[in-house]
Amino acid sequence: MKRNLPPLNALRAFEASARLASVQRAAHELNVTPSAVSQQVQNLERWVGFPLLERRARQLQPTAQGRAYLAAISAAFDQIAAATAELAEGRVPRMICITCTPGFAVQWLVPRLQRFQDLHPEIDVRIDASTRMVDLRAEDVDLAVRHGMGAIRTSPARSCWMTT
Repeated sequence: MKRNLPPLNALRAFEASARLASVQRAAHELNVTPSAVSQQVQNLERWVGFPLLERRARQLQPTAQGRAYLAAISAAFDQIAAATAELAEGRVPRMICITCTPGFAVQWLVPRLQRFQDLHPEIDVRIDASTRMVDLRAEDVDLAVRHGMGAIRTSPARSCWMTT
């Protein structure tokens, strides 16, 4: 489903202008000209169909609708900023998928899994215990462990060894 979002630059200009009560300060924060901020705010007001800011001598005041909208989009921007900080810090949960034979999983992998989880709680581990051959290029598998007398070839897509 397509999202019906207003222009994001217009949202940023409105949020900064309303929060700082000044086009000048918003322009400084956004590193654009005051004229660009004003144009973006007017663009947003045309998009929503009503005024969001009351323009007074050298000061802006959000309308009642503008205050409600400011609260909502400020919270959304805060969520985006927090998610971006987590991503940049590597705190976003990661998952690895390991496929191996049932015997290897029971006898070797699973007994060591708790120690791995203690060292790396941010990584979720999914284990696929099966004997079927896996195509690392086509399937969502990070590591495949098999044993036997298969022909060995490298996979350029994943830089790993595969048996065929």
